[in-house]
Amino acid sequence: MLIQLADFLIKTVCFFWLGLFLIRFYCLLIKFNLGLMGGNLGHFIFRLTDWSVLPLRKILPKFGNFDFSTLINAYFAQYLSLFFHYFLSTGQLPEHVLFIVGLFELISSVISAVTWLIIIYVVISWVSAKDEIKYFFETLVNPLLRPIRKIVPPIGGIDLSAFFLLLLLQFINIVLMNIKTTFIF
Repeated sequence: MLIQLADFLIKTVCFFWLGLFLIRFYCLLIKFNLGLMGGNLGHFIFRLTDWSVLPLRKILPKFGNFDFSTLINAYFAQYLSLFFHYFLSTGQLPEHVLFIVGLFELISSVISAVTWLIIIYVVISWVSAKDEIKYFFETLVNPLLRPIRKIVPPIGGIDLSAFFLLLLLQFINIVLMNIKTTFIF
């Protein structure tokens, strides 16, 4: 039972940090100024991630909107979760293949995060929420929906782009997990 509790606690902490790094990375990628437009959430994310992103950025500078230091921190949070899960469940140090598994898990975590982001965006679009909240989620989700809206325009006034993006994300996740499984075994 203590091993399960420790595993749960470690996964929760790593997932929290992973989420912070991924939000920071994505906002930089789409040129969303999280510090100005994200309000308290933006300040919260920067305060909790600056300690590891800024020193690493001296070694790995940003290339345009692509911030390797934030992405590496996200990968490290994902890897730590896998490392400790493997160690707690087997009692052994993980093999080198865990580095590759970490990449697949990071991509899967990104897909899960985007899925939840889209679901929250859709729910907020159905209810009356504060304009700041709607704007925040629209700014994050619209760059993902825009290419799909070009292919599938609204049908009868109903926008199905979020539905098709969710289908595509799940398809990609299933393919990646099958590739990961064949890679491991």
